[in-house]
Amino acid sequence: MNLFKPFFINSTIILFSRILSFIRDMLIATTFGAIIETDAFFVAFKIPNILRKIFAEGAFSQTFIPMLTEYKNKKKFKKTRFFISYVSGMLSLMLVVIILVGIIFSPEIIFITSPKFYNNPELFHTAVVLLRIMFPYVFFVSLACMASSILNVWNYFFLPAISPIFLNFSIIFFVIFLHSYFKENIFCLAWGVLIGGIIQFLYQLPKIQQIHMLPYPVINIKNKKLTKMLKGIIPAIFGVAFSQLSTIINIFFSSILDAGSISWIYYADRLLEFPTSVLGISLGTILLPVLTKNVVKNNFLDYKKNLDWGLRLSFILGLPSSLLLYFLAKPLVISLFQYGNFNDFDTFMTKNTVESYSIGIIGLILVKILSSSFFALKDFTTPMKCSLLTIIINTIINIFFIYFFKHVGLAISVSISSWINTFLLYKNLHSFQKLSFSSEWWQFLLKLFISILVMKYVISIILYNICDWRYGSMIFRIFRITGTILISWITYLITFNILNYYIFDNKKLL
Repeated sequence: MNLFKPFFINSTIILFSRILSFIRDMLIATTFGAIIETDAFFVAFKIPNILRKIFAEGAFSQTFIPMLTEYKNKKKFKKTRFFISYVSGMLSLMLVVIILVGIIFSPEIIFITSPKFYNNPELFHTAVVLLRIMFPYVFFVSLACMASSILNVWNYFFLPAISPIFLNFSIIFFVIFLHSYFKENIFCLAWGVLIGGIIQFLYQLPKIQQIHMLPYPVINIKNKKLTKMLKGIIPAIFGVAFSQLSTIINIFFSSILDAGSISWIYYADRLLEFPTSVLGISLGTILLPVLTKNVVKNNFLDYKKNLDWGLRLSFILGLPSSLLLYFLAKPLVISLFQYGNFNDFDTFMTKNTVESYSIGIIGLILVKILSSSFFALKDFTTPMKCSLLTIIINTIINIFFIYFFKHVGLAISVSISSWINTFLLYKNLHSFQKLSFSSEWWQFLLKLFISILVMKYVISIILYNICDWRYGSMIFRIFRITGTILISWITYLITFNILNYYIFDNKKLL
C-alpha cells in the first residue's frame, strides 16, 4: 500500500487547518491581546481539549480502530455494524456523565488547575462560565472523532482531516461578527468553540451513512467484544491521561506565574502544534490502521517496513521543522501575533518559549508513531507505563526549571520529557523485536545532517538581510515570513535530492 499519498493528503489538509488556526489566533491576539481574560479562556479551553484527547483522539481511537479493523477484515457486515452501535452507545453514555459532572464542578476544576484565579473573583467567575459553555463541546467533538475513526478504517482520510477546519471557521466568525453582541466579549470564543464542535460531528454523518455504517447508539454493557474493548481502553485512558497530566501541571504552574504567562505559552503552543500536528497526527492517523492490518494478517515484515517508513519520514520533515522554529521564532511571533494589543514584550516572552519548544519537536512526533505501533499490537499497558514514568520526571524537572526560567522552563521540561518518552517507547519496542534499524540509517542521517547545514546557512543569510520584521502591514509580514520558510524548505529538499535520496517515493522510503 502506498502510504505517502494518504499522508500527503491528510497532512496538507491539516496544514491548511493550522494556517486557519493561526488566522484565528491572530484575530484573538489583535482583538484581546495577552490579558487576564484571554488567560481565563485559554485555561478553560485546555480542559475540554484534554478530555477530547483522553476520551476521543487518545484512548478511544487507539482501542477502537484496532478492534474495528479486525471486525472489518474478519467479521460479517451486520456484526461490524452492531459493534459500532454498541460502542457509540457506550461512548455517548460516558460523555454525558463526564459533561454533567464537569459542568457541576467547574468551579472546583478551575480552582485545581489555576488556583491563582481564585484570588480574583471576577476572573475566576469568567473562567468558570467559559468552561461551562464549552464542556458540551467534549460530547460533540468526541463523537466526531469516533466518526473519523470509522472513516479512516474504511480508508477515507480526506473528510476526517477537514474536521478541525470547522472549529476554526466558527471561532473566527464569532470573533469578527458577533463578539460585540456579548456583554463580556471573551464569551464569544467559548460559543464559537461549542458551535464548531457540533459542526465537526454533523458534517461527517452523510459519508458514514453512505458506507452503511451510521450507528444507532445501543447501550449493552454485556456485549463480550464491548467488554474486551473496555478492558483495553482502561490502560489506554491512563496512558493518555498521564501524558495529558503534564499539560494540567503546566497550566497549574503557569497560572501562578506572572500575568500573561498562560497566553505566552498558548501562542507558543500554537507554533509548536503546527509541525507536531501536520506530521505527528497525520502519520499516527495513517499508520495505526495500516499497522493494525499487518498485525491482523500476521504480516510482521510489512509491519516493520511501514514503521520504519514512518520513522524516516519523521526525521526528514521533523528536523528542518525544528530548525525553522528555533531560528525563526521571533520573526514568526512578530508576523503572526504582534498586532493591536500584542506588544514587543509579549513577542519577546513568546519567542523564548517557542525556541525551547523547538528542541522537542521530533520527540513529540516520534512518540505519536511509536505509540501507534504498540496500539496496533493491542498493547496499551506499555505506553501507559512509559507515560507514567515520563510525567513523574516531567513534574520534578518542572519545579527546577520554572524557578530559574519562569514560563520558559515549562517549555524546556516538555521538550526534555518528549525525548525521555521516545527513548522509553523505543527501548520497549526494540526489546519486543518489532523495531530494528539497518546500517543504511547512518547514511540516511548523514544526508539529513548535510541538508540541514545548507538550510541553516540560507536562513542565516535571510536573517542578516532582514533586520526589522515589524515593518509593513500584516499581509506583507506574512508574505515575507512565508517566503523565508519556502526558500528554506526548497533549499533543504533540493540538497536532499542532490544527495540521491528521493523522499517523495514511498518505495524508496521503505
